[in-house]
Amino acid sequence: MRLQVHPQKQFLMWEDGTPYYPVADTAWTLPQQLAEEDVIFYADRRQQQGFNTVLLCAFSELDGVRSPNRYGHLPFVDEDPLRPVEAYWQQLDRFLAILWERGFVVGLLPTWGDKFSPLFGKGPAIFTPENAYAYGRWLGQRYRDKDRLFWVLGGDRPLENDTHRQIVLSMGKGLREVSSNLITFHPPGARSSVDFLPDEALLDFHSIQSSHGPECWKSADMLLLTRQKEDKPCWDMECRYEDIEACLDAAYEYCWDAADVRWNVYENMLAGGAGLAYGHRDVWCFHTEEGHHWRDALDAPGARQQAIAASLRCREDYFDLRPMPELLYCNGNGAGKQAAAVCGQRVLVYSPLGEAIHVDLSQVTDQPVRCYWFDPRSGEERLFTVLSPGRHTLLPPVTQAQGDWVLVALLGKPLKDK
Repeated sequence: MRLQVHPQKQFLMWEDGTPYYPVADTAWTLPQQLAEEDVIFYADRRQQQGFNTVLLCAFSELDGVRSPNRYGHLPFVDEDPLRPVEAYWQQLDRFLAILWERGFVVGLLPTWGDKFSPLFGKGPAIFTPENAYAYGRWLGQRYRDKDRLFWVLGGDRPLENDTHRQIVLSMGKGLREVSSNLITFHPPGARSSVDFLPDEALLDFHSIQSSHGPECWKSADMLLLTRQKEDKPCWDMECRYEDIEACLDAAYEYCWDAADVRWNVYENMLAGGAGLAYGHRDVWCFHTEEGHHWRDALDAPGARQQAIAASLRCREDYFDLRPMPELLYCNGNGAGKQAAAVCGQRVLVYSPLGEAIHVDLSQVTDQPVRCYWFDPRSGEERLFTVLSPGRHTLLPPVTQAQGDWVLVALLGKPLKDK
């Protein structure tokens, strides 16, 4: 059963009409850095935590053309993408089988971006428009019968010139000729795929990277702007990583924590993002040094809280979500900016700092409303009052530190037509 774009062009779904909401982990370097027993450990833990998608690159950003995998194999002979080393790719087959056996969807990058645009990173630039097409066709043929797979072009690099664009499009064309799996594009930081490939039929859905710097506070705006430019689903494929230095600069002496990660998760979710993607500093590259081992990092608080967010989103009204920031008649900015949406018979309001919520329920109902607090740290949901259909100021429960909360207002009558 294959993945498809929903007829509304805002969401992803399976062929039978059930929702597909990616709860993804960025394990970009898994094929190079891990052995099979490590992949089993990783997959079992992420499955237990409620992840349903893994994002990885066929060969690593970390000098993956010249540095072998754990079994001593390089992906290509003499750095030639038209001369694959079968032992390497058979090992990748086994890694993917471990993930698919546990029900994961895999978002697979055919290459990282420094292999065609060595703006930074080790490269080398091994792709041309001609060999990119042949490689894409070969790779698509290899996995053409795998349903739980989508392709991710790009790889964290801008398309700076026509050659870069032709390489990416040629690779995608090769994939599409032999594979019906969905295709998206992983842009560089603070950018959207629509910036580089607008109106491109090859892309089934768009991706942004709100990234780890000061632009991270604009992730929901980036999603909404992408949707305004083109009517396709869009998600934030790479937002702030847990435990990574704020703005990628140790001079700030602060690392993004689970509360920072949740800010992007809920802001993006209520902006209509088509999924969520989590990352951790020590997991994406599978660090093994003392105090930063990837196995320990798998249990970081933010990782455990991704499925909690998905549990709020993935209910019977999944396809009915529409962002409605206008419900908030008073709102903050920056770190305190609140988000609001209507999802079926639910009004959802996220307060990232636990500040007062000023909501106008009369815009969506003329009946009394049951109100709940949803705790994004634990998933606990508790009824606290019934309100009239008017303007209200609501104070979230007091917490000692990370005080974000979600207001869930359950409407007893059908919504008013907007």
